[in-house]
Amino acid sequence: MKRLLPLVLLLGAGCPHRGAAPAPSPVAAPAEAASQGGAPAAPPPAAPQAPTASDAPRPDAPRPPESAPAPAQPARRGARADLRAIRAGAEAVLRAQAVAYWRWFSRGDVPDPGAAWKGQAGLLSDATLAGVAAAARTANGDERRGLAHLHAWLVGERLARDAAEPARGGAAPPAPATFQWDGRAVPLRDATALLAGDHDHDRRRALAEAAAAASAPLVAVAEAREARLREAAKELGYGSTLELAAQVRGEVPDALGALAEAVLTRTEASWNALLGELARREGLARDEIRASDLPWLLRTTAPAAAFPGDRQLDAAAALLGGIGLDLSKQHNLHLDPAARAGKIPHAIAIPLDPPGDVRLSTAPVAGLDALRGVLHELGVAEHYAHVRPGPPELRRLGPAAIPEAWGILFEEVGGDPAWLAERGLDVEHAKAEARTAAARRLLRAREAAARVLAAIARARAPAESASEDARLLARARGCPADRDPFPPLEPDPLLRSAETLRAELLAAQAELFLEAKAGAAWWRSPASGGWLRGAWAEGGRRTAEEVSLAMGQQGLDPAALEVLVKRRGWPDRE
Repeated sequence: MKRLLPLVLLLGAGCPHRGAAPAPSPVAAPAEAASQGGAPAAPPPAAPQAPTASDAPRPDAPRPPESAPAPAQPARRGARADLRAIRAGAEAVLRAQAVAYWRWFSRGDVPDPGAAWKGQAGLLSDATLAGVAAAARTANGDERRGLAHLHAWLVGERLARDAAEPARGGAAPPAPATFQWDGRAVPLRDATALLAGDHDHDRRRALAEAAAAASAPLVAVAEAREARLREAAKELGYGSTLELAAQVRGEVPDALGALAEAVLTRTEASWNALLGELARREGLARDEIRASDLPWLLRTTAPAAAFPGDRQLDAAAALLGGIGLDLSKQHNLHLDPAARAGKIPHAIAIPLDPPGDVRLSTAPVAGLDALRGVLHELGVAEHYAHVRPGPPELRRLGPAAIPEAWGILFEEVGGDPAWLAERGLDVEHAKAEARTAAARRLLRAREAAARVLAAIARARAPAESASEDARLLARARGCPADRDPFPPLEPDPLLRSAETLRAELLAAQAELFLEAKAGAAWWRSPASGGWLRGAWAEGGRRTAEEVSLAMGQQGLDPAALEVLVKRRGWPDRE
């Protein structure tokens, strides 16, 4: 997946599947893939930066609209798509991409750009796109849904190809952006970790200033990519990127904007109160807080030795055992915990051929953040490992919010005070870590909501985008930024951040649902595992909204998230 440097201050505002990476702070979220829309984008450049879990090829496709997706360009009269050949070609590409990413993460082997598409270029032709869309219009049930997923994935790959940066010829790839700090050049991607590790308020502000100056050239790069994407969408027959976003997300932008606004409004008071409490404990006045202080306020303080890297899979197995699953007997889930030269030290789950071949790579990195990252990827892996057989688009594709929600559900077990106490933290320390985890969780949702609103506003009033981005980010974070250490918001013309937002809301609803079903420590009950296996089996057959309705909810909303945040933010009030 073609990547830029991280452009958002805090964890969770990037790709729908973010995957926590071990760090002493909230990890900077990745920039969007070139396609923004669905599916793995073009392969990474010849000399990419080290990937994170968010790079994994977990393609997303839309909720099928009431009428099947209209073809971007009509097929020739009488032409019919050879669906069997198209599906076979798509599955071959998806597997090749997955294998390339697995080798990248587990060995450090840089993928060959474009290798997965060799001999498969016809999948991205106008005739193929139109033929798949036409077939979706006349199909029913799972067939129609699967074809809608397939069409969205093909459109995403086509956009990634057409909007890709022009070839540089024999020129060397650009060096990673850096800024000067403490007399040395520091990669821009390390700014968040440095902010989290510096206890001095004034130094954090100065560091943010230095990083902001270095990040300025990236704004032009992002805007140029966005312009290429707009042109590519027009060439496919879409009037605007918002029109395309409505198809890819299965919802009109105004409805997604209403959900985002509801999240910001409903959680405003809780977030501001929680932020004030965190600031007070660090000796900061509420009105002193700036965006550059957030990594410090939201850092993990549990000693790394309490969560040894060589015991990560033991913790994962214990979590699964509690819900009635035996990790050692899941022969379709292949584990790679070994340390080796070139291996990326982040946990990552990659579905090579789900459900028969799902991979989970971990690294023996000590610390609670690293363990939470493993639990997140375990939740994603279990989703793919339990999907029932069917056509590739229902096993591999579908809304990215679904596997991401299961990842968040498992990750947030690592933010439960009872679970933390079981692993040796004293009661007060466990409560403090749970409070911080709740704050990070809420901020992920609020920043995703801000991104949705900002992207819609940007599409409708480009001239006002900078000021609107700043206003929405300040609202989401509850504090201004003298200067952000990154550009205000990475453009998100196809509203990929809506998948992040949906995942956060669905995970919170699932957590309360499982608590009602199996008790507060739901991860100790086989009843939870029984329900989860059924949910995972659906794969791409249901949307986040449909899963929410199946749990007895009225649909996605922020109520469950706020309940969990209040409970862990102020446990002594219960």
